[in-house]
This record gives sequence, C-alpha cells and structure tokens, in this order.
Amino acid sequence: MAVENIISDLVSSVWNSFLLLLPNLIGAVLILILGLIAGKVLGGIAKGVLIHTGLDNWISKEKHIPIDLATVIAGLTSWVVYLLAIQEATNILNILTLQMFVAEALGFIFGVIRATAIVVVGYSLAMYLKDAIKSSRNIYSDMLGKTMFVVISYLSIALALPSIGIDATVVNNLLLVIVAS
Repeated sequence: MAVENIISDLVSSVWNSFLLLLPNLIGAVLILILGLIAGKVLGGIAKGVLIHTGLDNWISKEKHIPIDLATVIAGLTSWVVYLLAIQEATNILNILTLQMFVAEALGFIFGVIRATAIVVVGYSLAMYLKDAIKSSRNIYSDMLGKTMFVVISYLSIALALPSIGIDATVVNNLLLVIVAS
C-alpha cells in the first residue's frame, strides 16, 4: 500500500508540474513561431530596401568588396530577430544556461555589426581620400593616396577589434613601431 501511495504521489507531482509548465511552454513556442515569421519578414524587408536604394549595386559596381551586401544584411537581420525570440522563449521557460548563451551570442553579433560598420566607414573614407588625393595629380599624389588608404584602413581595423572582444594592444604597438621607424 505504501508503494502505491509513493507512486501515486510521484505521478501526481509530475502531472501537476507539467500542468504548471504548460502555459509557459505554449507561450515560448508561440514566441518562437512569431520570431521565425518576424525574422523572415524583416530580413526580406532589409534586403528589399538595400536593393531598392541601390546600395548593393554601388558596392558591387566598385568591385572593392565582392559580396552580396543585401543578402548578408538580410541574413544578419533575420538571425538577430531569431536570437531575440529564442532569448525571450528561454526567459519564459526560465532556462538560465540557455539565457546566458543566447545573451552572449547576441552581444557578439552586435559587436560584429559595430565592428563591420567601423571598418566599412573607414574603408569608404580611405577610398574617397585616396581617390581625391590621386586626382590632384601633384607630385607623389599616387604614393600619398595609397599611404593614406593604408593608414586609415589600419586605424579603422584597430578601432573595430575591441568591438568583437579582441585586444588591440598588439595592433596599436605595431602602428607605433611603424610610425617610429
């Protein structure tokens, strides 16, 4: 009789725990489904905007960076939304380890986005200055333009590295050695 009571209490406890978890589980699944839909829609919108504005054509036309920028940004947008949905679902289910992992992944992705923006702006500025200096047709303008391109590109990379968690001390010291020599 005692074994039957123990088994009955155990089954009852498991069933009650499941019933308490069920609303949270349904909410988490709904958030994941909505996140999947929102990610696909926002990724498509981002790709459409980039193609419509001509930014993708401008990057490909210059042949400096041979990538399909619209597809990369659309994928990045979709994955950020997916990870945000996963983070909210894990918050609802109160899964601490997964919450921390997704938070770290999101932090890294945002760092990569920030670093990419720094490098792209630096690269664009370096290209613009190189072309402007070379078009002046002064003595050594070609060499000065290329030097400015390298220096500005180097600085933009040195500024971007801490955004993704890489210590830039070695890069900064290397710049000091180059400048000092």
